[in-house]
Amino acid sequence: MTESCQFASAAPNEEYVHGACAPGWDQRAGGTVEEWISLMQSRGINRVLCLLSTEQLDRFDNLLAQYRQASGDDRVAHAPVTDHTLIDEDRLRSEIIPVLIAAVEAEEPIVVHCLAGIGRTGQALAGWLVFQYGYDATEAIETVRSRGRQPDDAVRKGHATREELQALLNGIK
Repeated sequence: MTESCQFASAAPNEEYVHGACAPGWDQRAGGTVEEWISLMQSRGINRVLCLLSTEQLDRFDNLLAQYRQASGDDRVAHAPVTDHTLIDEDRLRSEIIPVLIAAVEAEEPIVVHCLAGIGRTGQALAGWLVFQYGYDATEAIETVRSRGRQPDDAVRKGHATREELQALLNGIK
């Protein structure tokens, strides 16, 4: 299920869409961006969707450029989301889901990550399960939670309600 860097697929039978923590977050995955990239590549991952906020991204030394150098410009995307908040519905629908669709259509596994790989990543993966497989919000949340994520992190931190999270996810159908 989960292993170093919180790496796991969105659901038990999901072949292409995975989640993880950011480079350096889990020392079992190595402390450098290069080690993280190597770990992802060893799992067949050559596409990355980064959800780090702009402020968090600035803590890294050209993180997206390093991803692009390793994977190619067309295999790296950035959809910034503030930590402990819900993903904006328009961003989920017009930026995140299309990147995941492109990876699946190309039959190339992708990893989605925020900082810890738990909250924002969990929301994106739950949104994918609703969009791609017709899960309802509750089922998607529970499935993603069973894979080591907390898609309700924004709710637990008091920045959203459970109803808002469910409306976000159900709205992506």
